[in-house]
Amino acid sequence: MSLLLLPLLFVASFSVDVTLDNPPTVAGNCNPTRVHITGCLTATAPGKVSYVWLRSDKGASSVQSLEFRKAGPLPVSYDWLVRSSYSGWVALKVLTPAPEESRKIKFDVVCK
Repeated sequence: MSLLLLPLLFVASFSVDVTLDNPPTVAGNCNPTRVHITGCLTATAPGKVSYVWLRSDKGASSVQSLEFRKAGPLPVSYDWLVRSSYSGWVALKVLTPAPEESRKIKFDVVCK
């Protein structure tokens, strides 16, 4: 009787945590005003992450990606140019490796 022994492969789990700084930086004179959102994505292992920025006006950024060469954080940022008084929010949605959405970061632009 012979036994076939197969090697066991352990694949490291890859996940991402989203952290956004609050409040965002709001600068400018409404022609336009720049709303600057910063934060970081933290990965548990090397791998690629794709994500989009979501906005309260139903807009979204193009799909962006980051390549993690090792576990740990990488910075992310987004600029939204606002041309009038506006109260809104921005969130970051991770698409891969697994869907996850940050909390909404609210802001107010007041033009006089």
